[in-house]
Amino acid sequence: MVSKILPFGEEGRRKAFSLLLDVLYPPRCPLCGEAMPVGQKIHPECIGKIQRITGHRCAKCGKPTDPGERLCSDCAETPHRFNAGFGAFVYDGVIRDAILAMKFRGKKEYADMLGLLTAREAEAFLRMNHTQYLIPVPMHRKKKRMRGFNQAEVLAVRIGQYTGIPVLKDVLVRTRGTAAMKALDTGERRKNLSGAFRVNGRSPIAGKSLCLIDDIYTTGATADACAEACFAAGAARVVIVTVGTGDDR
Repeated sequence: MVSKILPFGEEGRRKAFSLLLDVLYPPRCPLCGEAMPVGQKIHPECIGKIQRITGHRCAKCGKPTDPGERLCSDCAETPHRFNAGFGAFVYDGVIRDAILAMKFRGKKEYADMLGLLTAREAEAFLRMNHTQYLIPVPMHRKKKRMRGFNQAEVLAVRIGQYTGIPVLKDVLVRTRGTAAMKALDTGERRKNLSGAFRVNGRSPIAGKSLCLIDDIYTTGATADACAEACFAAGAARVVIVTVGTGDDR
């Protein structure tokens, strides 16, 4: 009887099982957290609540700025190490809530849709910078073990699937744990991250154009520390793409 209901083959059984799980445990919208109909990934009305960045951007980090301002206030004062940055959305509202749920409430599945939304916004930026590899910002192994996953890695994989750009998961590593960044000012963040990243000796990045992937861009301290390690290993160009970014307007 079961064989008449389920499609034949391993792939068919896998899809049927996945469908059954969606019926028993409906997926939740990554932006509002409410249950969704089977087959739906995000509530259409929630899409309209996302703060897309359609106006002027900082020429360095990509934060939204007022027209006529080439650089945001931070980039005007700080000589960032990375070449360019792009934040898909303003880090506020439903995007902020979704990122926090992903990171601190174990909602790993939210990364799938956040990665897809980010890939759609950032694809032109990635092509313009001739990106050859995506590199997730690494998490220290102890923190990754506690959280269960590195959200930057999950996002990078999804963006790679959408754009076709290969992901290098283990090239950039975090050599030590660092203090929480939230309460630190810019100078303290940079000191906190100094020497915290390195590139594995077997890395294929020499002479390549890379894009770092992370969830949030704030002061750029993490991006700079990662870019420094990549340049030391011979990278030709390093840019960064994040789901959320600050707003300098």
